Amino acid sequence: MTKVELHTLKLVSENKSSKEIGELLFVTEKSVENYRSRICKKLNISGGSNTLYKWTIANKELIR
Repeated sequence: MTKVELHTLKLVSENKSSKEIGELLFVTEKSVENYRSRICKKLNISGGSNTLYKWTIANKELIR
């Protein structure tokens, strides 16, 4: 995973919206959605937008 994807994942674990993450990373909301999509593919996660957040809750020890 890239540094920006890891940072995005950490912010998702803090229940930040794509818009909030975009503002923090100085990128567009669409870019954040692309990061989230790539993260889900790499983690083999399918489902809605809350699925990634649920994964972060279940795997807190992996996110630092």
